[in-house]
Amino acid sequence: MNVIGSAPGHSLTYGADVVFTVTNTGGATAAAMTFALSNASNFDFDSGGTCVSGSTSLAAGASCTIKVRPLASADATYSGNLTVTSNNSLSAALSGTATKLNPVSLSIAATAGTPSAMNVTGPGSPAYGSNVTFTITNAAAADYTSAALGIALSNTTNFQFNGGTCTTSTTLAPGASCTAVVRPEASANTSYSGTLNVVANNAPLISLAGTAVGWTVTINALVASNSYNLDFRTLLLNAGWNGSTPVVGTVTVNGGVVVGSTSTSAYALTVQGAFPPGSSLALVNNGYIVGAGGAGSSTSLASSGSGEKGGNALYVQIPVYVSNAGVIAGGGGGGGDNSGGASWVAGSGGAGFVPGAAGIASPWQQVPNVAGNVGTLTAGGSSAQNPYDDSMGGAGGNLGQAGERGMNGGGEAGIAVIGNKNISWLAYGSILGPVE
Repeated sequence: MNVIGSAPGHSLTYGADVVFTVTNTGGATAAAMTFALSNASNFDFDSGGTCVSGSTSLAAGASCTIKVRPLASADATYSGNLTVTSNNSLSAALSGTATKLNPVSLSIAATAGTPSAMNVTGPGSPAYGSNVTFTITNAAAADYTSAALGIALSNTTNFQFNGGTCTTSTTLAPGASCTAVVRPEASANTSYSGTLNVVANNAPLISLAGTAVGWTVTINALVASNSYNLDFRTLLLNAGWNGSTPVVGTVTVNGGVVVGSTSTSAYALTVQGAFPPGSSLALVNNGYIVGAGGAGSSTSLASSGSGEKGGNALYVQIPVYVSNAGVIAGGGGGGGDNSGGASWVAGSGGAGFVPGAAGIASPWQQVPNVAGNVGTLTAGGSSAQNPYDDSMGGAGGNLGQAGERGMNGGGEAGIAVIGNKNISWLAYGSILGPVE
């Protein structure tokens, strides 16, 4: 009782009927018969038989028929029993084989390379990653040859075919296979994904994914007017950098422009912070990068002291190329006061941007006391002199120099460069003050 398919994909296929004849061989009318099949998955009663389960009662010598047909939805061997029960119980063994029912079953798998890591390393427009080979196979158990294969990529921006044996006219017999070779491509830093689809029969697909790195963006930031307390990274962000793409970033200070600090406790320019791997930074200075000048020492009956230390100029904590055609300088130290004579003279401010403030001399009784002088961008304030006794306060230091002492000491010069180990010098230029 066999089933032979004629095409794949049928949910249920039937074989030919087998007719069973039930006969009453006794001498009296039999009780009403019942009949049943032990394997309803592969056997079924068909119409046309004359026996009716639960009602047919055969007279002596009479007979009736039962029609049974096999059924299957996949290739298999099967068996069962037909049982007829009346005054006694009868059983007939049933068996059969189903063939030509297994449909085409296509599968796709990566056989060289990793489809979840189809990465690209730039730069390039576009740049390509390594090939991944996919093998498309029709199952050996299939009873039919596949339809002509269609293979397609859902994302043709980042994936492309690059060879293989599968074509649009390829059909696969049971157990046969062909290959499709796919490579990733990209023109910028990004992550991407897609699928490789087989457009035939059961239409299998496989996921693809990758990441592209290695591209940079060029950003040029220009400092065209006098400014205070600048940060290299912030300048690039303000010039259009997105903060995440590797950047070839250049900050240029125009000739005649001064980058300074509003306080001796803050740097004129910092180069620090996080940059993506692959970034390259350059600082071009055609103007001035200078610390604030230290204030001259003030003096009074209650107190006197040394001049203030000059401010620091350039702070570098990450690798950067520096081309200096201008001046990088620590602020001049403030001058010390002179409170040892018959009159008091304050110290003068150091050079810088902002320049150091002049020290103040508070009056005492009728003695004429003298304030110091304010510094300028490049020169410290000159020594103040009391005409009463010619006593002198300390002059402010020029850029990169300590302030002069009066009776009390002058302030130290600000540091020109902190983090020199992180700098690749393309042009050293004029550096005034300590370099650390």
